[in-house]
Amino acid sequence: EIFWWSKTRCLTAARESIKAMKAFTKRIKHPQKLSGVGVKEADIARASELCMSDGSILNNPKMIIDSSQVLEIYKKAF
Repeated sequence: EIFWWSKTRCLTAARESIKAMKAFTKRIKHPQKLSGVGVKEADIARASELCMSDGSILNNPKMIIDSSQVLEIYKKAF
């Protein structure tokens, strides 16, 4: 391995970080879902289309080639 941490150790650290962030946002009463910040379910399809024209999509670590990929994520987050 190039890095001194193994892939397993990195994945474990990532999962622990996610758990910590969820606990923190719940503790400060931050909404956990898109619906909690007023997003309407009818709007998520349009939002997924709009995000494809946002230049920041290119910096996503996972290649996104179609708005349907984003829509899947938005549905899970709703």
